[in-house]
Amino acid sequence: MWGGLGLALVLCLLPGGGTESQGSSARCKEPPEWQIEESSPMQNSRGSVTVVALLQAS
Repeated sequence: MWGGLGLALVLCLLPGGGTESQGSSARCKEPPEWQIEESSPMQNSRGSVTVVALLQAS
């Protein structure tokens, strides 16, 4: 899990963000719109790094 997160973070921080073939000027994709009750964690997060961890109760 952490390896995949680290790889995604590195790709977003590289020049071009690994999106050269997509023709987009943004380095990373726009975050999807979602909410947790009344909170919207991704709102107004453009230009900053947001790390969201999903935990599973056993």
